[in-house]
Amino acid sequence: MNKRIKKSKNVNNNAANYISAELFFVPNILTITNRDNISYNKSFGIIPKYGIRRNISKRMSFEFALGLGYAWRDDGDSSISGALDLKFTYSF
Repeated sequence: MNKRIKKSKNVNNNAANYISAELFFVPNILTITNRDNISYNKSFGIIPKYGIRRNISKRMSFEFALGLGYAWRDDGDSSISGALDLKFTYSF
């Protein structure tokens, strides 16, 4: 953000480029089905993301983030996992 301030760019509502990490955990207790004999495995993962947040107006901002990471399941299976975030925020 200091780089944006030096260039006299808008940093209201934390408008800047950023790097983040999304961590997730899905326990098997939260899965619901109406079929018998179906079981779900717990899963967890991490997805590093790169995003941008910009102000549309004084009170409204736009955020976009994209990432690619890795996910594991309790049964030993693993895979590549992706994330795409698109957010519009209004500040009161």
